[in-house]
Amino acid sequence: MDGCCLRMVEKRGASKASAPSASQCERVDRRVLRSRAAMVAAFEDLLAEKAYEDITVTDIARKADVDRKTFYKHFGSIDGLLAYVLDSYIADIVENTHGLLACTGESGQGGFAVRIQVFFEMVNRAIMENISLKRRVFECVPFDLMFTCIKQSMYEELERYCMIPASVRSDQLDYYLSFVFGGILSAYRQWIMMGGDTPIENVSSAASALVARGLSSLEGFEPAESGRAPGAPRAVDELGA
Repeated sequence: MDGCCLRMVEKRGASKASAPSASQCERVDRRVLRSRAAMVAAFEDLLAEKAYEDITVTDIARKADVDRKTFYKHFGSIDGLLAYVLDSYIADIVENTHGLLACTGESGQGGFAVRIQVFFEMVNRAIMENISLKRRVFECVPFDLMFTCIKQSMYEELERYCMIPASVRSDQLDYYLSFVFGGILSAYRQWIMMGGDTPIENVSSAASALVARGLSSLEGFEPAESGRAPGAPRAVDELGA
């Protein structure tokens, strides 16, 4: 992770004393890590009790049993804390994608069409698992912030697995990635806004099916039928697509 969410918070006018990236955690002592973990846990607990905009630094400090100066030293602002939490979740999505690809053993097998379809299905599943577990936090994250962070991280993963489609010109790649990851995230954001009444597995199936159909429009790309999520057409209909 390169801390893209943290940089975006700075651009939106949050305090310059922003939170450190996840990779920097290894260089600080255990007491600092415990304090940071306590503040993150307090923030997540408070999100279950009240709206994001109603949470104060005092609330977090009191619940985490730290003083306000400690909070500001770590995060600078509540937006800075939210960005730190989001960076951690994006890192989890990337790690889960790696794990799912390793479990399937398909990331390096088959033709390009098979590999890239498996990759996006694994990304979709990893996002689904994280949003399902951390739904309240994702409700509070501005869509553009979450979208930019996930798109940048997943672009790096596509490069890692050599899955940048040759049929997509470099000047069109950003539009391509925006279509795929924006579509996946929009589906889950709609699920959150609708109260989560539809089983999230149906949302995942619909997102996988729509990504596969989008990929099939690329010149020279033939989607692998075996990789299509079972029940996807029914899920698409249920979601009003």
